Amino acid sequence: MNLKNLRKEINDNKQLLTAMGIYINELEDRLKKNGYMSERIMQLRTKHNLQNENNQYMQIAYSYHTNFDLLMSVIAFYYKESPEEIKGKCRKQRFVVPRHMFSYLVKQYMPNMVLTDIGSYLGGRDHSSVIHGQQSIEAFLGFDKKTKRDYAAIVQLLNEIASNNNDIAYLETNAYLEAV
Repeated sequence: MNLKNLRKEINDNKQLLTAMGIYINELEDRLKKNGYMSERIMQLRTKHNLQNENNQYMQIAYSYHTNFDLLMSVIAFYYKESPEEIKGKCRKQRFVVPRHMFSYLVKQYMPNMVLTDIGSYLGGRDHSSVIHGQQSIEAFLGFDKKTKRDYAAIVQLLNEIASNNNDIAYLETNAYLEAV
């Protein structure tokens, strides 16, 4: 197995672990909404050995836990556009590229999301528009340096925010601006 295949396999496994951890978090949230008490959830965590901080599923999920609003805020911050304009009906490239990048990042970081949910968040688009956006960015990542640079920068911003308790305001602090 060459180095490229090994890196791809590691990345695939990391994405799978992230998805599993996020899925567990979502299940716990649903249990809470349906009236399960925290004690019962802790019993389930203990039973399935998920209470341990060293558990790789939960560790990755907590560090990469994100949602649509957070992801859209980061993309809007990076592209210097408002989330409303990105979600809007305008088909200018300066809005379409961030919209497609959002679709692609949702596929990467929230693989269990339904395409119609993504589309409705993006201003009422259907599933085929979301698929087109994901495929466009995936194709551009293969040869376009600007898209690769944008993707890497946005992922780095997401990691910065994750290390600061998912606080988007961190991007506007002096500590972040000095680090950049």
